[in-house]
Amino acid sequence: MVCKAFDVSRSSYYEYRRRRSVVDAERVVLRADVNRIFRKSRSSAGSRMITTMLNDEGVLIGRFKVRRLMSELGLICKQPGPHAYKQATVERPDIPNRLNREFSVSRRGNCWDNAPMERVFRSLKSEWVPSLGYRSIPDARKDIGDYLMNYYNRQRPHTFNDGMPPVIAEEKLKILSGIS
Repeated sequence: MVCKAFDVSRSSYYEYRRRRSVVDAERVVLRADVNRIFRKSRSSAGSRMITTMLNDEGVLIGRFKVRRLMSELGLICKQPGPHAYKQATVERPDIPNRLNREFSVSRRGNCWDNAPMERVFRSLKSEWVPSLGYRSIPDARKDIGDYLMNYYNRQRPHTFNDGMPPVIAEEKLKILSGIS
């Protein structure tokens, strides 16, 4: 009676019910892979990063499918939104450049001086450091060292390097330049 009311054939309805009850083994494996990488990143990897990491492992998957799987699993990336920089109202030419800086200390409106380090610390704080902090200084040193030397440099894809971790990008450059 419902099929007739919506002008849907009965066979289509029963086919839909049959498909809903069948488990898609490939999708279950993909969900497990997405969940594994998300947990490995301590909830910091979004759909782009997870897609890159899965593709590096040989799993061909698109970003939108990863996004859908993350939604099904209830995984929400904890990356902060973009930062809005303030423009300087007054430059300070009266302060001499005694260190001949081309890269030392930022001032208001000149935020690009130490942007690379600020980006590393932003990633560290938003991706890795537990929200309640560490139990002790040795625990913090070990965990932060592991993040910087292992995860950030060797595993985490960086947009600047076309989705490659810094160590792999540097190795490719060495191969191209002939430096060993």
